[in-house]
Amino acid sequence: MCYERYRLYVEQEISREYVAPMRQYWINDILDLIPGEFPDLTKEKIEMLIDNMLAEVGEYYYNAMRKAILDYVLKNEEDKIRLGIMEVYRPVKDYGEHIY
Repeated sequence: MCYERYRLYVEQEISREYVAPMRQYWINDILDLIPGEFPDLTKEKIEMLIDNMLAEVGEYYYNAMRKAILDYVLKNEEDKIRLGIMEVYRPVKDYGEHIY
């Protein structure tokens, strides 16, 4: 139950408008990693694959940022109780909190 509520908040309750957009130079760096030619594919097919890949990268980015927002809010015990989410799933270790 708690995980479902957590996932719901990440996917639906935190709007994308609260997340900074991806930087264009990040996208350019991604595109620079794609080889220039694919002899077995048509130009249209390549463009479709790149568009799908960029959409997937964008979706992962926004989900990761919304998860980070929720994880930050859940650092406060009162907010955990208020939201009914008592556990952070796959938490990121805070800098300096653990010895590596």
